[in-house]
Amino acid sequence: MGYLSIISLCSTGAVALVAYIIYQRFFHRLAAVPGPFLASITRLWLVYQSRTLQRHRVEIALHKKYGKIVRISPNELCISDLSYVKTIYGANSRFLKADWYETVEPNDPDAMNLLGERNIEKYKHQRRLIGPLFTTQAVKNRENLIDEPISSFIEKMKGQKGQPIEMVKWMNILAIDLLTEITFSESLNYIQMGDDEKNGEDVDDFWQQIHWAGLVPAFWRWYVWVNGWIGKMGANPMFVANIGKLAIIKYYVTQITARANEHPENTLGHLDLAGDINRFAATRPEFKPQWAATITLHIIGAGFDTLGMTLSSCIFWVSKTPGCQAKLHAELDTAWQDSDEDGIPKYDQAVSLPYFQACITEAMRLTPVIGISLPRTVPSEGFDIGGYHASPGDVVGMNPWIIHRDKELFGEDAEDFRPERYLEASESHKHAMDAMSFSFGGPSRSCPGRYLAWLALSKTVAAIFQHFEIEIVEDKDAKELGGGFREDCFFVVKWYGIWMKLIPRT
Repeated sequence: MGYLSIISLCSTGAVALVAYIIYQRFFHRLAAVPGPFLASITRLWLVYQSRTLQRHRVEIALHKKYGKIVRISPNELCISDLSYVKTIYGANSRFLKADWYETVEPNDPDAMNLLGERNIEKYKHQRRLIGPLFTTQAVKNRENLIDEPISSFIEKMKGQKGQPIEMVKWMNILAIDLLTEITFSESLNYIQMGDDEKNGEDVDDFWQQIHWAGLVPAFWRWYVWVNGWIGKMGANPMFVANIGKLAIIKYYVTQITARANEHPENTLGHLDLAGDINRFAATRPEFKPQWAATITLHIIGAGFDTLGMTLSSCIFWVSKTPGCQAKLHAELDTAWQDSDEDGIPKYDQAVSLPYFQACITEAMRLTPVIGISLPRTVPSEGFDIGGYHASPGDVVGMNPWIIHRDKELFGEDAEDFRPERYLEASESHKHAMDAMSFSFGGPSRSCPGRYLAWLALSKTVAAIFQHFEIEIVEDKDAKELGGGFREDCFFVVKWYGIWMKLIPRT
């Protein structure tokens, strides 16, 4: 190729690039929507913001700067106007999950994956089918199973005698033992070990890689195609986002295999979640055999880190907010002053305490587990929003961290931890706040295990505060312990480096 040809090629490329930028900024159907300059030109801007692990904070800042509708990539809008929640996420919404979910979408048409499933009719059928397993009453029937891990944790912490412990690490440990106990009537005994065998670290790696791959669906499709050929040649996949390497998943496989090899009468006799699932499946021909294993995998593999993070946020905010812990102690002491209970409350007792329940709700509002706008694809009729028009195939989404900080709904102090907002609100206002809660996912795609999570949260947090006065170690001192606060977002939001002292109450 001659020198002039190279110059000509470069010039043509430069002209094409300038033309593309001009089109994206001034003539694209979403050109009028405000947002960062680079976001209107390339999706790589969003990829970069996600790589900073601060996307939840970035999107909050974007809405403060640009308003309720922000363009965060050439074809994607982030929305903070609560009037559109029902349209986008309601039960009869035609906005289906966007391409991001391909990373967790099952390839098997008969598979069950309630997070990644994008066929809404299939999702509704599967959700209705398993619904009886996760009602409040079904969950309460397994309540006694988690008393042992809670007692074990309390005794372990009393043995620490007020020495600092790393909050999120220990809440993950506790969450794993809680979920394995309620699922298989047997824990991994992590509480006594004082270690989670890298489960927390490994699941973080998994979510980070899945999240970033989902931001560029073309890359994910290429990866799936290439790995299909690699697998045919007998080689290992090149992508390391492998949830199967988690110690807790290996334990799950062992338990599921053991149950599968048992005599059917023995399998059906287990009074735990896995046993309930097997009994349930035995009476419903439409319940596919592989679904039993899938449900338990989701509860354990996908549940422990989110439960651990939620336990952490509840303890942190109550302990850190002036006057809150004393008020909670007073409510707990009044509830148990004439009781012979050992400090592990029954679920019905815990949910009857208004201030305590408001504390949990407020912690989940202020620190929702999901930290990105939940992407949905605009349906065939398009979408008119705030004077703009999104075409079929465009993506829109709303971020729980932004929804939960809406000052018109939650008050001017929406950035603050204040459980009293739920106690002071009228019934209609409280209902409106509850309707905008994304603590367990979007309204029509909420987590099926939400009542199980609420059981674990209510019993565990109440027991911990009944037995302990908790002090959060100041960040400068935490750094000397190897900590130092850090908040990362990779679909889920996680905390690191928070240390606390659990001082036994007398």
